[in-house]
Amino acid sequence: MLTQSHNVGQPSAVGRLCESASVSNVGRLCESAKINNAISTADSQSRPTNGNPLPNRLRRLDTVYAVDQPVFFLTFCTARRAQLLANAETHARFVAFCQRSPELANVWVGRYVLMPDHIHVFVCAEGSAVLSRWVGSAKKFLAAYWREQGHIAPFWQEGFFDHLLRSTESYEEKWEYVRQNPVRAGLASNTGGWPFAGEVQPLELSEEQRRRADSQSRPTTTQREH
Repeated sequence: MLTQSHNVGQPSAVGRLCESASVSNVGRLCESAKINNAISTADSQSRPTNGNPLPNRLRRLDTVYAVDQPVFFLTFCTARRAQLLANAETHARFVAFCQRSPELANVWVGRYVLMPDHIHVFVCAEGSAVLSRWVGSAKKFLAAYWREQGHIAPFWQEGFFDHLLRSTESYEEKWEYVRQNPVRAGLASNTGGWPFAGEVQPLELSEEQRRRADSQSRPTTTQREH
């Protein structure tokens, strides 16, 4: 039940890929390689200890009806509450990472808000182990960019909070509350005035998802630590 975020490193394969690419494609190819590396590294270092293989990767869907995968509300924060998140470049990298998550991590990302020093995000995933790997990968990927910009580690607080949506809870209602955070913090006059929020994949909680969430013997809200 412990989550781990790993130090970010760029493997030699990424360097070779960048060197061999044409100048116009270097940025796009390198970012894709870094996303793959961030997810695959966390994935390989967090294999199940019972010898069971990781689940098959599922293709991205326009609307998610992942009956076996509940929806979680996650929050994770920067170290020392450093204001690193609410900028266009970090936002673009976060969205790019989330767009690759169904293919590479079996995680679908719904709606999110980037506050200056923390992230609120709804994700559809198989459970705690998958959540931990995904959060570690996201932290690793964004930390790589911040390090390139000259920021000094540590970049993230250890761990994260997750909340499992139960049958009595409304995704829409929770989203409405979360998207008001920039307004409550005085960062925007209305929700439409905050540019660092959005939706990556549409998520829909089916009745079967809600029943399965209700049947899980776990606390509704959990703080996961390293």
